[in-house]
Amino acid sequence: MRFAPLVLALFALTQCTPREPTSVGSSQAPRPTAPVVAAATPPTAPLPAPAAAVETKHTIGAPIQLGRLAIYPVVQPLASQRDPGPLMLLDDALAKGLAEVREVGNDAVGQAPVPANEVVERPRAIGGRGNRADLDNQVNQDHQNNQRNSLDNRDMQQEYQQIQGRSAGAVVNTLVIENKSDTPIFVLAGTVVKGGKQDRQIGQDFVVDARQTTPVDAFCVEQGRWDTNRDGAATEGKFSAVAALATSKVRAAGQYEKNQQAVWDNVAVVNGAHEKSAGSGTLLATFDDPTIKAKLNELSKAIIESLESKTNPHELIGLAWAIDGRVQGVRYFAHHRVYELVADKLASAVAVDTLTAEAAGPAEAGAATPGPVEVFRFIDEVEVGEAELRATSGANDNIYRESKRAWGSKTVLKAKAGKADLPLAYDFVSK
Repeated sequence: MRFAPLVLALFALTQCTPREPTSVGSSQAPRPTAPVVAAATPPTAPLPAPAAAVETKHTIGAPIQLGRLAIYPVVQPLASQRDPGPLMLLDDALAKGLAEVREVGNDAVGQAPVPANEVVERPRAIGGRGNRADLDNQVNQDHQNNQRNSLDNRDMQQEYQQIQGRSAGAVVNTLVIENKSDTPIFVLAGTVVKGGKQDRQIGQDFVVDARQTTPVDAFCVEQGRWDTNRDGAATEGKFSAVAALATSKVRAAGQYEKNQQAVWDNVAVVNGAHEKSAGSGTLLATFDDPTIKAKLNELSKAIIESLESKTNPHELIGLAWAIDGRVQGVRYFAHHRVYELVADKLASAVAVDTLTAEAAGPAEAGAATPGPVEVFRFIDEVEVGEAELRATSGANDNIYRESKRAWGSKTVLKAKAGKADLPLAYDFVSK
């Protein structure tokens, strides 16, 4: 794990009910012929070169306009989807008492520091532009070897111990999730958790295996508090989950840029646009406002209902969205069950982005809504980028790429019990 943002932060201290299937409309667009990537291909199988024309397994539907927001269903035939097995969302696990999120090394809960040799995430560049078969084979090989790299572990032990020694117990950029259940927990990047010494957002996708305790990346979304009291109550170093995900800009500043100051700057932009404030500068100044929350819930519901009305729900695996004529993001999954699990969360993220854009000012005149082909182009620009593996101590690893206008990541479940690695989730977000 890189700890530069952590050191800076320490210094600052400061689901869908199935309905009767309907046919997917002919307005869906196949992926354009160049460059293309078969998104559901597992990393152990060869991938085509970027310029090759291949048949893809998912399609993107025509835009559905909701004011300044355009949403696009991402669909895939059920027969070609890959079911990862049972998963539970962190929000549900916390609500049922099946999980706990707490600060690393927090004395209030008697949590010992996470051993440094368990923290195995260290970004590394692997491959580059060129033949995708070679590139993803490199990704897979590096994924197999990364956690056995004793030199990396030794370096991280030293780095972790130095930071732990300066942090007076709690660590800003690492949280611990304990899964007390027999079902793996899926945690989306940008999940906001409330409590501890500061409100945080989860820094990248994590899968916490059954009966496991896993350290996870986190970034502070509350600059002005560093104590275990929140709203007059003791947090005991523990956290609850917030229904909405962080805005795309706030999330990307942590997940992709790994820049704590940029996270705070974008939190301030969100609160400023909505004219909300809190003494601690928390992002929840906006999210907890009753008026904004009501608008958020209304738009989130409209997003989910609109997508369901245009697709067979068993084929819906994700969505893309554009605001004011600009593609903002795409998020899709290996199986419709996974999408259904996170649908409310994703819709809330899109709604927050939209409401923030509306609060910031009027749309630019004459902005045309992008078509599905442009959304595919947005994806493909990222997919030909240089790959970077970020191994985690959870049940997944993440593969990152970027283009001039966007970042992207693929969440891959680690191989176990003789099974190959399994792609779980794909994310693309505008810079």
